[in-house]
Amino acid sequence: MTEEQETKQKVRLIISYGNPGKRYVKARSNVGYLIIDSAVSRAKNTFPIAITSDWVVRSKYMLLITNPNPLTMVVKPRTFENKFDDTAFGLYSFYKMDPEDFYIIYPDENLSFGQYKVDRNSGSAPEAILKVKKKIGSQNFWKVRIGIGGANEELNDTEYARIKYLGEKLASELEILHITSEKQE
Repeated sequence: MTEEQETKQKVRLIISYGNPGKRYVKARSNVGYLIIDSAVSRAKNTFPIAITSDWVVRSKYMLLITNPNPLTMVVKPRTFENKFDDTAFGLYSFYKMDPEDFYIIYPDENLSFGQYKVDRNSGSAPEAILKVKKKIGSQNFWKVRIGIGGANEELNDTEYARIKYLGEKLASELEILHITSEKQE
């Protein structure tokens, strides 16, 4: 096989920031996990043939393939926030990602609750996100910032429902649909 015939498969990786375990299900810092769960559920119900696998559980993450072309994977780390950068960068390196095909979903205290921004700016990013940016050596990856309104307490039932709805909405935008430009609510 010639070098021209060996084309690199495009890989898109969408990873959520947060903590694993039932204890953190309604934590504001875990809105990324809620977005992923809700987006995957929406994608399964809307485009059942697009979901090409079940969740694959590894020691440091859970991975689901949501689209075969381009190969799109969503990831929920099984490590805590303080190890997020190791897990995210490990996957980024393993799949030899291009920054423009790498997405991180994380909470942003400076956005109003339920507001979101999808862009390449960090806004007020948790330290682990800044560490990922440094390890990658680029800020040109996508940041999906979810507004949590600055409060640290757990989500109440209404807020929980709003975040789940936002996840369903983002399912089409993240292709779980492919992002081509800045988007803002």
